[in-house]
Amino acid sequence: STGVNITDGASATLENNNIHSNSWGVQVEDEGSEAVLRKNRIYDSQRRGVVIMNKATVTLEDNEIHSNDESGVHVQGEGTEAVMRKNHIYDGKTCGVVIKDKARATLEDNEIHSNCLAGVYVEGEGTEVAMVKNRIYDGKDCGVVTKDKGKATLEDNEIHSNAKAGLCVRGEGTVVVVRKNRIHDSKEAGVRITDKGRATLEDNEIHSNCL
Repeated sequence: STGVNITDGASATLENNNIHSNSWGVQVEDEGSEAVLRKNRIYDSQRRGVVIMNKATVTLEDNEIHSNDESGVHVQGEGTEAVMRKNHIYDGKTCGVVIKDKARATLEDNEIHSNCLAGVYVEGEGTEVAMVKNRIYDGKDCGVVTKDKGKATLEDNEIHSNAKAGLCVRGEGTVVVVRKNRIHDSKEAGVRITDKGRATLEDNEIHSNCL
């Protein structure tokens, strides 16, 4: 079961709701479908908290998304777009935020922490993500993962105290620009670039990492 399902070109504004204990918290899909989610509490889903796919467009502002059995927010598919601003995403059983398969997302001023896998996970050719002024910390894996030809720009984020690297860049065709971030107190490397991934790092503070 889904708490709120928005499909087939529909539009909706969800504000100040408690959405919990569903299989999926909020699902928005199909071209022309649009939603604004503001000041909701979305938690204890058996699967994902918020799912955005198949060319839907969603803005999430000031929501609390936590304790879901899969990712807090999942953005997937070509033409799918999400803007996430001032959300608090934590205690997920997998990733905090997943963006994959040619989706696009902007993450600004979010607090993402204490998730079992990556705080933010970016995967796939054509996937593009901009991250500005987020705080990503206390994850049980890497803070941010970009892999398999995904592209990401990170600017003025604080990424710290994650159990693996603060930022992982992996795979040929993966391109990441890292500018004016503070990456520290990782249990492994601050930034790890492997398997022919490419990264440009400018004006960052990277310190107190363990490996």
